[in-house]
Amino acid sequence: MGSVNSAFSIILLDEYADRRVCPVEWITRKVKGKPTDLRHTAILSKIRQIAGNTKEASIIVFSPPAINGMSMMGGFEFQMLISG
Repeated sequence: MGSVNSAFSIILLDEYADRRVCPVEWITRKVKGKPTDLRHTAILSKIRQIAGNTKEASIIVFSPPAINGMSMMGGFEFQMLISG
């Protein structure tokens, strides 16, 4: 019976504000054939597309779960209780 190999990888993205591009840079990236959608969902989709073509491995790509008390957008979230 063969051995099983496994790996785990975490990709850290730059802050979205640093990944956003101005309209002129967007056009430049589009003309050069570079990605223009740099949201994390678009990056995950691209990785899934590449991983789907890899026959030698099973690759699962996902976003980490939200941290309790933090919103998915990076700010704080809270609930207000009105008692009367």
